[in-house]
Amino acid sequence: MEFAGVMALVILAVANLNVLGSLATGTADAVMGLAHRWHGLVTTDEAGTAAAGFDDANVQAVAEDLSGPSVEAVLSSQYSLETRKAALYALAESGMDESKLLAILERVALQSVETELAKAAVYLVTDVQSEGEAVASLRRILQGSSHVQVRKAAVYALGEFESAEARAALLDAVG
Repeated sequence: MEFAGVMALVILAVANLNVLGSLATGTADAVMGLAHRWHGLVTTDEAGTAAAGFDDANVQAVAEDLSGPSVEAVLSSQYSLETRKAALYALAESGMDESKLLAILERVALQSVETELAKAAVYLVTDVQSEGEAVASLRRILQGSSHVQVRKAAVYALGEFESAEARAALLDAVG
């Protein structure tokens, strides 16, 4: 059993080195492909065993559905949770108009019944270039989410910004 654990660590280390090598060469497609395969390695089903349902094609399909007028694909359970999270990350990297992206992320954060998916959307809001729009979105998520963990993620995300608006949102949450 110890040997299997050591082998798993070696595989993970090699995967991380591959990602770093891809970053150094600037090949975004390779990084995204490795990220998808990485998510596939660690995806588990409800029983905690390795699940085989993660598929790069599914990620692309969900990301394409997301770029349309609705986000039902990511909110539905048609695809695995890890596939939908990876699709959100892919969408955030796609170069989509930031206001449209923020609307999608905010809707997922507020409407998802799965806390992990909603938290992933919150964390992606912090990557948006327009700090004012991101802070406003995080404020709405903080005020409107029914998930304690999502509100907590929004607080941490607001803490990443050093603006007066972010501080005001945090002070409003306290008092």
